Amino acid sequence: MADVQILRSAVVGVPATYTVPGSGELTLKAIYAFFDGSGTGTDWIPAVTILSDSGHTIAFVADQSVAVVGGDDAEVSWFPGVKAGSGSASGRRPVLYLSGTASGVQSTTSGVGFRRQFYQAGGFSYQPDPTVYSVNSLGGGLCDEVTFLQAGQYLITCGFIYESAAAFYREWRLNLLSTAGLPLEKDVTLEAQDAQVVQANIAQLYEATTAAVAGGFAGCRVEGVQTSGGAIGVAEGYLSIIQLSSVAQ
Repeated sequence: MADVQILRSAVVGVPATYTVPGSGELTLKAIYAFFDGSGTGTDWIPAVTILSDSGHTIAFVADQSVAVVGGDDAEVSWFPGVKAGSGSASGRRPVLYLSGTASGVQSTTSGVGFRRQFYQAGGFSYQPDPTVYSVNSLGGGLCDEVTFLQAGQYLITCGFIYESAAAFYREWRLNLLSTAGLPLEKDVTLEAQDAQVVQANIAQLYEATTAAVAGGFAGCRVEGVQTSGGAIGVAEGYLSIIQLSSVAQ
């Protein structure tokens, strides 16, 4: 007998179902589905469940290596003889890039700790994933704190410039606002007194735990302090974050 395709073209919410007629039987050769993931806020995995006529699960088919990035669509096929892949999810990972303010915008006072300010959006700042990251507002299009809205592991890099070539103590600090997921460091601080060192860059792996995200206190700030004896401007700089995985404690 020739193969027959059973088509269900109507758009329905998940899970979509097909029930074999009571008097029928079939040999399943392949399944195809198109998923509209525009309403998803986190990564998700396409799956198929096959049930017996008594309602018990016969098979559950899902490949952990083909997770779909939250918000993305997927066309998926299941058929016999396919082994699970070993790679990670394809597609762009959620990112955030904030550009530091220009010269003359932010000034610091000697001996007083400060938070580095960044432009929220526009220019060189880039916020394409608002379901994963959010920033606060200081007014004037500026921000100084990022909140993680999704549990996971993140790579954070940052840095900025002190606008003085004089010799004095200066500090760059990445302040992670919650437990970073053991055994990762919670905070990273770089120090310098050499007049030639006006810029430093920090890179740190961070895990936003499920509890921290749920409590609203998974976040980070870029901070500093200087002891020049006067007011020193800080300029340029950046805060860059990429989500490596949406799996966390």
